[in-house]
Amino acid sequence: MDNNERASATGDYSDKFLEAVESMTALLENCQTASLATLGPEGDPLVSYSPTAVDEQRNFYLFLSELSEHTGNLQQNDRISLMVIEDEAQARRIFARNRLTVKGRAISIPPDHAEWAKAAEVYGARFGKFFDQLTRLPDFHMFKVVPENARLVVGFGAAYNVSVNNWRSLELLTGK
Repeated sequence: MDNNERASATGDYSDKFLEAVESMTALLENCQTASLATLGPEGDPLVSYSPTAVDEQRNFYLFLSELSEHTGNLQQNDRISLMVIEDEAQARRIFARNRLTVKGRAISIPPDHAEWAKAAEVYGARFGKFFDQLTRLPDFHMFKVVPENARLVVGFGAAYNVSVNNWRSLELLTGK
């Protein structure tokens, strides 16, 4: 695979890869919600959504009510897939919306855990006073989604594996 087909960690990017990285950055900065895929107790899939915030290491944070089915699913099985996707109103082509799909593990972070302050800071920076109000409700739980792999799709026929160790390292899977 030559340098035009794979972005390297050294910063040797073609225009196509730079555009893909910029598209991914825009998704992470602009999308305030993620579609969630979780597994129920019988292994049944459930798709839902949640507001989400992302830290500098590209961990995703979800603040979920235990009244929601997806919360119970994550408490029983930490496997999760989530997707942030370009807004329909902003997409040039509805059939080719830019999207980032992440598979990983959702780790519960209780309020007395050392990581709570960082999680609350990241989530609070995105959602402000409304998040502060939700923290007063006893049925809400913070989850940190640690990505294990990621795939970026930008338009038709341009899918990339994203290195979760270096989010600027992309491997072109399809397209030219």
